[in-house]
Amino acid sequence: MRYVIPSVLAATLVVACGGRSAPAIVIEGSSTLHPITAEAVKQFQYRSGEQPFNLRESSTGAGPAKFCAGELDVADASRPIAAERRRPARKEASASSK
Repeated sequence: MRYVIPSVLAATLVVACGGRSAPAIVIEGSSTLHPITAEAVKQFQYRSGEQPFNLRESSTGAGPAKFCAGELDVADASRPIAAERRRPARKEASASSK
């Protein structure tokens, strides 16, 4: 089971990147999950090559807040995102999909 996250991340990124040079994928959030995310990034890079990452450790509150503001590609959270933080992200997603 420990390879599920890296495998899913790797498959998603290979499809998204299409083998071209890509901008860094920005990941930030929970200090609790940081070691797991760092290992997933390491495994992805080992298996799939040169995709750059910008991995930052902050907090469960900061990562999702920045994600909802559109500042991150991936946010780590060690607890569910509070409903009041999800609402702005849903509104933004709805507006950008129209």
